[in-house]
Amino acid sequence: MSHNRVTLPLLVCILCFMAHCAACPMDAGQALDISQFAGKWYFIAGTSTNLSQSSCGRLLVKKTTSTEFLIKFRGHRHKGNIPVVSNMAGKVDGNNIVTYWRTLRSKRKLGPFYHVVISVKYDTAIGMLVCTETKGYMENKSAMIWSRERSLPSPILEELKSKLGAYVNQEIRMADHDNC
Repeated sequence: MSHNRVTLPLLVCILCFMAHCAACPMDAGQALDISQFAGKWYFIAGTSTNLSQSSCGRLLVKKTTSTEFLIKFRGHRHKGNIPVVSNMAGKVDGNNIVTYWRTLRSKRKLGPFYHVVISVKYDTAIGMLVCTETKGYMENKSAMIWSRERSLPSPILEELKSKLGAYVNQEIRMADHDNC
């Protein structure tokens, strides 16, 4: 009986760790070309993050140096339609991509966030994992799909969901762009 009291909690902890807390697969990522990454993007889908709980998510990426970029996110919270603005500062070294996030009017910097580009077609869409150790902001590992247009053709969306789904054990939800 004592054996089961130890084994079951240990098994639950291991399964939880494997499903939600596993480290970002940095070796699976592709290099990010900041010049091609720059420009306007729309947040199309993602796992449970503050961005995926918003509607009308738009991101403007600006290259600042050969290895650094800024992102301005604008959207609306799904509850109460409250405007949300966040700024992100990022740095790229090959496939090693790190950002820090800050909401508008906040001095609190969140991060670091480690981005792993799983699939990218710069003129169409990007699918990435975002990992962090920052507590209380999002899951340790989340998936995001961004598009150059407000929507993606179903085959492209399903392909990206499938690729990202291999790394996350959460539902990838669609963002709302209907009334933007």
